Amino acid sequence: MSTLMDRIGDEGTLDDIIARFHEKLLVDDLTSPFFKNVDSERLHRKQHWFLTMVFCGKSEGVAYYMQESHAELVRNMGLNETHFKRTLEHLESSLVEAGLGADLIAEIMALTASLEDPILNRNAKKL
Repeated sequence: MSTLMDRIGDEGTLDDIIARFHEKLLVDDLTSPFFKNVDSERLHRKQHWFLTMVFCGKSEGVAYYMQESHAELVRNMGLNETHFKRTLEHLESSLVEAGLGADLIAEIMALTASLEDPILNRNAKKL
């Protein structure tokens, strides 16, 4: 059975998706404050690693990782459902622009949406 990464294509396609996604997040007044003091290259590398692992089916610990990596944003900057939904919109449009098919996009979006509770630290386990 092929992984999401197999169906996405190659590393270049993933890099293109991430670049489009970041550009949208950085110019959006709702999401850009979360990236004000973030090293863009470092963020790109982290997201590339993370998405590669998830898309290759190595998702053990993903919920915990997302909880931990967003906890400070929830606590100190008010990251909430509105921000999460806007982020999903940007991801989806980035996937469309990268030329992915509707079924693949739906699968990626469902996987991403399933991380809402950990990202927003709902029902969070103590870190």
